[in-house]
Amino acid sequence: MKKIAILTLFILPFLATAQDGTVKSLRTESERSIKKEEDTTKKIWRKGGIYSINISQGSLSNWAAGGDNFSLSVNS
Repeated sequence: MKKIAILTLFILPFLATAQDGTVKSLRTESERSIKKEEDTTKKIWRKGGIYSINISQGSLSNWAAGGDNFSLSVNS
């Protein structure tokens, strides 16, 4: 009896399934490719951009004993 119980405990997990048929069918449906419809709306936005480069520098070196600041920035 003890051997049958142990054998059943080892075989039962292999027979049990964690996913039923609905989960498998949902997975296959979600993996399908979706047909993309052509866009029929009028394009009103313009494509393009503005390019700029900004460089600034500030300096204060011992200006009446209250200084020693320095700043340099570059933006693009």
